[in-house]
Amino acid sequence: MKGSSLGRKKQKGMSVAIALFIISVVVVIGFAVGMIGYNHLNQVNTYKYKNQTLYAAEAGVQRALLELKNNREWDGSDPEINMEKLPTVESYYTISVSNNLSGTSGMLAPDGAEVPPGLVYIISTGQGPRNIKTTIAVMARSGRPFPWGIVGDEKVTLKGNISIDAYNSETGQQEAGKGSVACNNYLEDSIVVSGTAAEVDGDLYVGPDADIDSAIRINGFPDISGDKKIMSSPINLPSVEIPDNMDVFQLPDTLQMVPAGDIIAGGDETPIDNTDGSTQKLAVGGISKFKSNSSNSSGSGSGGGSKEEEIILEPGQYDSGMKVTNNQTVVLQGPGQFVFNGLFLTGKGKLISDTTNGPVEVYVNGDIKMTGTFASGGIFNRNLGTTPRPQDLVILGTKECTSVDITGTSDTYMALYTPYADVDMRGNSRMWGALVGKTVTVHGNPDFHFDTALKNLAPLSGLEAVSWHRL
Repeated sequence: MKGSSLGRKKQKGMSVAIALFIISVVVVIGFAVGMIGYNHLNQVNTYKYKNQTLYAAEAGVQRALLELKNNREWDGSDPEINMEKLPTVESYYTISVSNNLSGTSGMLAPDGAEVPPGLVYIISTGQGPRNIKTTIAVMARSGRPFPWGIVGDEKVTLKGNISIDAYNSETGQQEAGKGSVACNNYLEDSIVVSGTAAEVDGDLYVGPDADIDSAIRINGFPDISGDKKIMSSPINLPSVEIPDNMDVFQLPDTLQMVPAGDIIAGGDETPIDNTDGSTQKLAVGGISKFKSNSSNSSGSGSGGGSKEEEIILEPGQYDSGMKVTNNQTVVLQGPGQFVFNGLFLTGKGKLISDTTNGPVEVYVNGDIKMTGTFASGGIFNRNLGTTPRPQDLVILGTKECTSVDITGTSDTYMALYTPYADVDMRGNSRMWGALVGKTVTVHGNPDFHFDTALKNLAPLSGLEAVSWHRL
């Protein structure tokens, strides 16, 4: 009996031990599983927070680019922007900006990076829960390149009795030594200056890796106040894109270079009685909007007369190229953007941009030809009550604009940006503003005055990043 009782006790003791062992194993396994789950959750949260801080850092860069688009001199010191939290997440960003967009020599960023002239270096740190941080650095450059008065992508030729200098339309002051000329190319004869009476009050810049003596050729004895220089990086010349969602209008027949085609369905035609008794048709219903003011002016001697016509165009995309000839006067009513499939001015035709109420941008999806004589033809920037400013009239050529011909004796205040065009400026014209083309040739007796205020013009396509890396 005792033996069987002891056996049962041993069996019970073994059962308890086994049960305790199994419980211990289950507890250990449960703890291990719990720890694995906890660590996995922790890793998931850490990954999530790291992504949040990366997004916060990227948001900081985008905010900096937006601020720089509106203000090229912005240095990132705005306290309302730094430490700005992102919506719906517990992350924020801080920004450091090394702005050398308007500089003429390199500068050092806080992390020791070299920032060349014409570029900006942005350090953005995103910080989230658990003090997790992600820092990125972006080098960006401007999309509207008016760093100097005349810029050619492939070649610049200056010859004759030309005169190039600089002033600032904001201050009204001359700016000695800033009428510089630049070419992105580095090959032989990228810049050629010829003539004993040519004057350039500034430097001559060519692209990186150039042999400066062969890339810049000087013939005769032109007066060049500055030096020959090599750029640290080419000037960014982004292509021009026509704005989206613009109203489409039809030009009046007298201004069309190419027939506009059939009127859109739903557009009625309303006759306009001109003062000479003729009738001109105007498409309405949102297709075309313009006013036509006509008057007869008597000629001297013959008793004959010539008709002077003024047409006022509203901002929008017009369905053909525009030609302004003879005694026509076309007024572009600002502020606003205009699109034409070519631009042709000749004779006594006048194109007036009325910038009294705001600036005008003209997008040209074709070639440009501008001729005229002072006070009787050409392009005029009219800002009532003040001296015209080139930044108020900017002409932008798309890839379809491959030729720009400027001649005559007219005075013009404008900035011309046509990176795919061969630009030829000649005659006795005077221009205040800037010229950008694939090639630029200035010859004859023109006077060119670079407006340094154009350096602060809002970029064509904002700023574009040229490098990105994590710190």
